[in-house]
Amino acid sequence: DRFVADGNLHRVRHKPRSLDPVLVQMRYMPETRRAVIFLFNTGDVAVHRSYALTSLGVSGPIYVYDLLANVSGNSAVNAVTVSLAPHDGVLLFLASHPITETPQTLEFG
Repeated sequence: DRFVADGNLHRVRHKPRSLDPVLVQMRYMPETRRAVIFLFNTGDVAVHRSYALTSLGVSGPIYVYDLLANVSGNSAVNAVTVSLAPHDGVLLFLASHPITETPQTLEFG
C-alpha cells in the first residue's frame, strides 16, 4: 500500500511488496573467487530456495560455509540451496577452496 504525502513530503510511507519473500544480498570478489551471501525470508511461511551460482554472477564450483550453523561444506557445489523458516536468515561464505576455519571477514584465508 502507498500513502500519499499530505503536505509533508517526508511523511510518505511505502510498503514494498515482492513476489518472492526471500531477500538476497551478496558481496563477491571475482579476483579471489570469494563471496558472502545473506538470504532472509521476509515471509510468514517456510521456504526452500536453490540459486545457481551463475545466476548470482559467481563462477563455480565453489565451497560454502554456513556461518550461523558453523558448518563447512565437504565438496564444491554449483548452486546454493537453503531452507528458511519464516523470518529466518542465513549467512554464507563462499570460496574456491575448502573453508576450514570460521571466517571473520570477506578477507578470510
